[in-house]
Amino acid sequence: IDFAAERARLNKELEKIAKDMAGIDARLNNPSFVAKAPPEVLDESRERKPGLQAMKAKLGEALKRLA
Repeated sequence: IDFAAERARLNKELEKIAKDMAGIDARLNNPSFVAKAPPEVLDESRERKPGLQAMKAKLGEALKRLA
């Protein structure tokens, strides 16, 4: 296993997840978006965030094991 390549891959995934979570937070904290968005979109965003948080924790643990 190439540890440096695996660390780079995990860091890239963590950055992507952080970006996705920031986007979800920005949308949900925008009163205009919340007022106009269909309920399905709001529900999807709210349901997706815990999954992203769990994935972030899992990737963080994997990164710690490689260190």
